[in-house]
Amino acid sequence: MYLHDCLPLPWRALRAIERARLAWPVGRAVALQWQEPGMPGAVTLAALGDVFPREPPPAPGHVFAGLAAALERADVACCNLEAPVATVATPAGPLGSALRATPEAPGLLRAAGIGVVNVAGNHALDAGEAGFAESVGRLEEAGLAVCGVAGHGAASRLLVRAAGGLRLGFLGYCDDHAPVASHGGSRPALAVPERMLDEVAVAAAAVDVLVVQLHWGYEFRLHPLRRHRDLARALIHRGARLVLCHHAHVPMGLERHDDGLIAYGLGNALFPRTPYMQDGHPWSDRSVLLEVRLSRQHVVGARLAPFRLDPQGLPQASAGGEGRALMRALAIASARLGDERFMERCERAQLVFDAATLLRAIAAARERNGAVLGARLDTLALPRQRALIANLAMLPGTAALAALLDRLCGAAAAGEDPRRAFDAEADQFAAGLAALCRLFDWRAALAARLP
Repeated sequence: MYLHDCLPLPWRALRAIERARLAWPVGRAVALQWQEPGMPGAVTLAALGDVFPREPPPAPGHVFAGLAAALERADVACCNLEAPVATVATPAGPLGSALRATPEAPGLLRAAGIGVVNVAGNHALDAGEAGFAESVGRLEEAGLAVCGVAGHGAASRLLVRAAGGLRLGFLGYCDDHAPVASHGGSRPALAVPERMLDEVAVAAAAVDVLVVQLHWGYEFRLHPLRRHRDLARALIHRGARLVLCHHAHVPMGLERHDDGLIAYGLGNALFPRTPYMQDGHPWSDRSVLLEVRLSRQHVVGARLAPFRLDPQGLPQASAGGEGRALMRALAIASARLGDERFMERCERAQLVFDAATLLRAIAAARERNGAVLGARLDTLALPRQRALIANLAMLPGTAALAALLDRLCGAAAAGEDPRRAFDAEADQFAAGLAALCRLFDWRAALAARLP
């Protein structure tokens, strides 16, 4: 997105440029689909992105009708569930959107042929630990297998499914969620880099093929953060064969890396066409279904099926020019994953924008009340914000801001009065926000939203 007060031209003009460039994607492209010689014991996995059944469907059997053929072909199908299936009505805390999926969601997914659901996401604790546990229970009662649940010692529980004579393993992680105090209940597994790498190495040795689902990063960009690209590649080095990423709400590039495949974003698979989505990016209604052929420790081949969401948020297969344009755009975005200069510029623009957004959210929380400010400061301890602070420490002119955010995080952890802690740093806080505005590169921010 953009810092509106740091733009040299009207916001609406940038949106017009976006739409024009999205209609005619230009650039070097790479092949996205391939099929290697057949190997014995191979299975097909179908992967979808974010799924959010918010309302009871009028005709459940037709919700995934546009994708039925691919889902029926698959030995295993998986997706990410955007919100918990919980009856807990009270928000777990003062932050977040308090999203809930419809109680019919588990049966709807099961009827569509989806068998594995990742529940580690930024909305996973919107209903608190009790709501998260209820959601996992409802999914499992419907016959769905769940990954992304933190087990003993906060490790992600390995889910194992048998298919075609192979043992498929699934791990799930997220880098952010509502700041809810732990009472010893189940929680979503957090994407702490070193812990993830160790867990993936152990899990990969226990199964024939390991799939890792990651709900991380920032919304409405067609390119991942460079550090996320590098970490996804490191997961492949540790033994993952398929890495599936969510949360951007738009489709992103893919790449083969060593013996694995990384899909950096599959878009929305079933999602309400809310004003937030429509304002977020013109392509929040464009998506792909990924079919992957897997054999023991190998990715044998892959195929993409483009689709779009209708006004009700239901998936409909894309045909003709629209589907070809999306595939062309993803092929260009995939080629740019290897362009270090481009990735660096996009990452810096995204980090500057998101740091400025975070600072403004903290300042707005200060004007509300101490509870809201305290909850906002608690988020500074989560992996997404820790990584953001670490990157600010390396950017020119923002090291002091990184140290300031660290101090506020420490004050929150120590139980200090949040308003007093903030007010003691008010001048430095304002200076840090001004430094971010000077660093903001609107051209790179625009590039991050285009193929």
